[in-house]
Parts: sequence; structure tokens; C-alpha cells
Amino acid sequence: MILDALLEDQDEAVLATIVQVEGSAYRKAGATMLFKKNGERIGLLSGGCLEEDLSQRIGELGDQLPTALISYDMRAEDDLSWGMGVGCNGVIHIYAERISQEKKRHYERVRDCLYAGKAVTAVTQIEFSPSGRYLFLSETGHFGHWPDAPLQDIQRTASTFHLPHFDRSSNIFIQRIEPKPRLILFGAGPDMRPLANLAAESGFSVIVTDWRPAYCTASHFPKADQLITVFPEQMLSEFEFSPQDFAVVATHHFQHDQVIVKSLLSRDLHYIGLLGSENRTKRLLNGKQPPAHFYSPVGLKIGAEGPEEIAVSIVAEILQTRKRLAVI
Repeated sequence: MILDALLEDQDEAVLATIVQVEGSAYRKAGATMLFKKNGERIGLLSGGCLEEDLSQRIGELGDQLPTALISYDMRAEDDLSWGMGVGCNGVIHIYAERISQEKKRHYERVRDCLYAGKAVTAVTQIEFSPSGRYLFLSETGHFGHWPDAPLQDIQRTASTFHLPHFDRSSNIFIQRIEPKPRLILFGAGPDMRPLANLAAESGFSVIVTDWRPAYCTASHFPKADQLITVFPEQMLSEFEFSPQDFAVVATHHFQHDQVIVKSLLSRDLHYIGLLGSENRTKRLLNGKQPPAHFYSPVGLKIGAEGPEEIAVSIVAEILQTRKRLAVI
């Protein structure tokens, strides 16, 4: 979302990135926030403690700001400190950079990689000059503005440390920009609409598939990135799944669910969720023992009732499994 907002107009904008956190904080290293020239802000770096001050600093410097490293000490608990009495117990180091038109063009290439499902490693040397040295590493090569980039050292650092990583000795910040994780919803009934919306707002690329044209529409799923209106057998035979994909099956049609689940269990997916009772699931699996990444009844057990609450439980469970993978 931030990348799209950065590229949607011609005005230069300021991208603020947390490069290091000492102690604890609301957001971790790698979190970004965009400050547009018209005053619009996209993203969040804290619980609202420092954004206003950061915006004012950026505004006061105006076009004179090429780059700046700004630190906020959130550890103190008095009302006069940046902690604002909440005691976040951390120091946040933020790198603010005015994105030039040249770097925007490079970010367009980054977006192309992400849309193709390919991750990009971003390398920035924290320095305070208008030129700025940065590099983007993709599966097919590298691009950016760093003629004499120490590629071997960067690649060694990227493979050695858990990213994002800030190397103080060289002032190099390395982070990995991942494409949006995909959530594939099998079934476009009314109960799936809150799930699609919440998942999209939580950072997922949502794909909805259903064989009923009256259900699978943009008006019902305005935040979905893709709508596939075909019968399950055709979708399953033509769609290219990824090991990072998440899928939720909720067609409310027993035979279709059975076909979909059987096919999904034969593939390498990160998460498969099935909506329905335990008895229905047992009947549908027909005695087969499901793998650990199969969840049914789908969603965290929070006593959810109704489509909206069930959507919250499902997205929470998906996020839990995704974060667990990131830690590993």
C-alpha cells in the first residue's frame, strides 16, 4: 500500500523507515511510513507518539531534506518525554529520506518484482547527501544508485543476519521486501465478504473463486485483487499455487468442498482452513489424517459468532501461523 501510494503521483515524498530499535517499541525495524507533499500520511511508526513531531520536522526542512537520521528515546515515563507516560522502553532510530524521481523509477521495478511474486532485498547506506547510495537485489540481478557497491559483503551480511539488519560500522541498512501473502477464498457467499475485507486490510492479496457469477462480483468483494468465476475443478487445474499461499474453503457445498480439500492437501501450501463443524470435516476427509497446516474448524477459538467475528478469528489464526513461520 505504501509503495503504491509513493508511485501514484509525481510529487516527491518522504519515506521514513525504522532502521533500529533499542529495547522495545510499538513497531520493529523495517516499518515504514510515507509523508506526502500534500500532507497525507500512510502507515504508522508508533502508537501515535512521534508521528506528529516527525511530520513537523520534515515540513520545516522542506526540500532541504535529502536524508536525516532521527532518534526518539521512548524509555522515560514522565509526561515531558517522548514516552508520553506510556514507558515504551525503547529507542527508535528513523531514517527519513526524500524519494527522488530516479529512486521512484527503481521502486517501480521493485513493485514489478513484488507483483510477480518475487521478493527484493533493499540495501541503503545511511548517509546525508542528496545523491544517496542504495541497491535493490532481485532474483534476476540488481539495480539502484551505487556504482561501487560491495556486493559480496552485502550478500554475505544478508545471508548471515536475520533481516532487517542495521550495520553500524558501515551504516548500511538491509531489509527484505516481500510480496503480499496470498489468501485464496474458495466460496463467495455473504459470510466471506467480511473475511475478504479484513484480510485485505491486514496486508493480504485476496483471491476469491466461486462458480456462481452472481456471488463472485467486484461489488461484493471490492478489496479483492482477483475474482475467478469457474468451477473448482477448473480453478484447481489452472491456478499456480505457492508454498506461501493461504487458503480457506467455504463453499457450503459438500461435494465441492471435498474436491477442493483433497486437491489442496496434495499441494504444498502454508495454511488450509475449512469452515464447518468437526463432524462435517470428518465426513469430508473420509478417514484421512490431515497435515499440521490443515485447520478445521477454521479460526482461533474465541467464541466467534456471525460473519464479522468469524472473520476476525480466521485472520487472527492466519496471522499467527504466518508470524510463527517468520520467527522460524
